[in-house]
Amino acid sequence: MNIFGFEIKKQPIEKHDPYDLRNHPNAFPLNKAEQEKIKGILIDLVKMTQNLTKQDINTWRMAWQRAIFVQNPKRLELLRHYRDALIDLHLTGCILQRKLSVMQKVFKIVDKATGEEDVEKTKLFKKRWFRHFSMYVLDTPLFGHSLIQLGDVIKDADGFKFKDVTLVPREHVMPEFHVILKEQQAMADSGVDYTTPPISDWCISVGQSDDLGLLLKIVPETISVRHMLAFWDQFGEIFGMPIRIGKTNSRNEGERAKIANMLDKMGAAPWGLFPDGTEIQIIETTRGDAFNVYDKRIERAENRISVAVLGQTMTIKDGSSHAQGKVHLEIFEKVVKSDADMLAEVVNEDLLPLMEKHGFGLGNVQFEFDDSKEYTPQELSSILGVLMQHYEVDEDYINNKIQIPVKGLKAATTPPSKEKEKEVKPPVNFFD
Repeated sequence: MNIFGFEIKKQPIEKHDPYDLRNHPNAFPLNKAEQEKIKGILIDLVKMTQNLTKQDINTWRMAWQRAIFVQNPKRLELLRHYRDALIDLHLTGCILQRKLSVMQKVFKIVDKATGEEDVEKTKLFKKRWFRHFSMYVLDTPLFGHSLIQLGDVIKDADGFKFKDVTLVPREHVMPEFHVILKEQQAMADSGVDYTTPPISDWCISVGQSDDLGLLLKIVPETISVRHMLAFWDQFGEIFGMPIRIGKTNSRNEGERAKIANMLDKMGAAPWGLFPDGTEIQIIETTRGDAFNVYDKRIERAENRISVAVLGQTMTIKDGSSHAQGKVHLEIFEKVVKSDADMLAEVVNEDLLPLMEKHGFGLGNVQFEFDDSKEYTPQELSSILGVLMQHYEVDEDYINNKIQIPVKGLKAATTPPSKEKEKEVKPPVNFFD
């Protein structure tokens, strides 16, 4: 159900390649007038590094400033930085590990009066719509706020369900004023309040209105990783492949174009065409571990990203010891529990009342995660072996745990008596 009543217009994305250096002010000068000696391509490389990083950090800071502007807060530019950051593969892995750890937890719908699970009502939530809803809720710590819209109520074999669940585009939401904007650049007073009916009957707001999320702190690290990888590629292109140098005294543009075309078609290595007499000097570092300048910076940035998202580093990277790994795992489990508690709160305080309002007939129930300990097959086998020696174990429990249908106790067989074992048959006399 589209309850907004207007078409949301997406603003065109500005196309700009920060690595296109052809028109860069610090680009290598190669026109006719400049025939002076060229010293050190790395000097220009350093200038480009400083310039690009400075520009991106500056735009991030300006976007942050616009997002916290009291009279008219706008998150558009900041969200563009967030989208760029989410391309980072290490950050993607950290987010997946955190979210999937919650999504894999077993949940149930229980009756508040008895505390027992209502299996039929639990089935209503084991659907695609609830998985999408949960994923949007778990995105909230990263972005700071999420406005989730529930779709039409339909019916299937298990009962009622929502047809779909969608995220209201963040660019059109101003959580500080609790409004949805028709135009991204519109003022707050022109928006529609999502805390009042009918919108509040179909939308759930998750997160604090002034929270900008963890991605605000992560963006500078992903900017650094992106640039270090690009500059490492440039370093490898300059010093990892031979450079072809062409020299000519001809001032005929046609002849020069032919030579340049030949150099260009000779392979992927860099090349240059200079007037005769031009001196080319490429200064390479004398250190054998120059790659560490890039590698170590990327490693440091990724560690900082891991700490921001997971609370530690060793569940996403190799650890140095078992003891350290255990401590890091405990920290990560606390992060996962915090996310699980947040999801349970949203379901119980917001989702269940809306479902009841739309006629799901849930009654007096609540959503819970099943935090009972999960045993390995070896542990379960040992425990059941000990229990069944002294107690009668519920057959349904065994069926659910080992996924092997158990119909009941096997009929006892009577062992042969010792007297029968001692009986010896007389030999057969074939002559009688």
